[in-house]
Amino acid sequence: MTMENKRILDEIGKKRCQGRVEVRLPRDSRSGIPERDAVLQIRYASYPVKWPQILDKIKALPDAVDLRVMYVKEEKAPAGKRPVECFPATSEPVNSAEEAYEYVGYYTRRWKIERFHYVLKSGCAIEKLQERA
Repeated sequence: MTMENKRILDEIGKKRCQGRVEVRLPRDSRSGIPERDAVLQIRYASYPVKWPQILDKIKALPDAVDLRVMYVKEEKAPAGKRPVECFPATSEPVNSAEEAYEYVGYYTRRWKIERFHYVLKSGCAIEKLQERA
């Protein structure tokens, strides 16, 4: 069974909260929101997703792949600001709130990784160093 004409992000948003986790969110210099602790609601579900039609000719592929989607939303955002919201997805099993917490933890580290790459590219000019090799 596949998701026929349904939007996964709309469907998962209707699910009840399956857990909460407290995380430290970094400062957002664009909106002026300081670093803060936030409580995130977590919902998760598995959805069968069809391959793109261009891949239909590859007979070794199954008709669909199970995609595990998590919906994470901040409970109480700062006044006048939109809450943090994201939809991490994985092909790994997510069968419990603890497993969902683990993947959300990986996703929260993404901000630090992106900042690290930004510093390498802009501050250290790493791409120019690669051109010389």
